[in-house]
Amino acid sequence: MTSDAAQVSRTAQGPPVERPVFDRALLAYRAGDLGEAELLCQQVVTARADLFDAFYLLAEVQAGLGKIDAALTTYERALRSGRTLPALISVAVACSSN
Repeated sequence: MTSDAAQVSRTAQGPPVERPVFDRALLAYRAGDLGEAELLCQQVVTARADLFDAFYLLAEVQAGLGKIDAALTTYERALRSGRTLPALISVAVACSSN
C-alpha cells in the first residue's frame, strides 16, 4: 500500500477504525475487482457514515459498475461529509495510482 493510500484512509476524527477494510476495498478497486470493492466499501459506510474516503471510493466503484444513479447519490453523500477540495484530490490520486 502506498503512503498516499494510507493517507486516504485517515479521518479528521482520529484513528481510522475501518482502515483495514477500506484498504482492502482500495486494493480490490485497483485490481479491477469492482464487486469486492463495492461490498467492502458498503461495510465501511454502514459502520461509519462520516467517512468521505469510503463514500468517494464506493461512488467510483458504482460508476465503474454502471450504477450511475447510485454513484451520483453516493458522490453527494461524500461531498456532504465536509471534506475539502485538497482531500478530494488526494483521494482521486490514490484511487488512480498503480
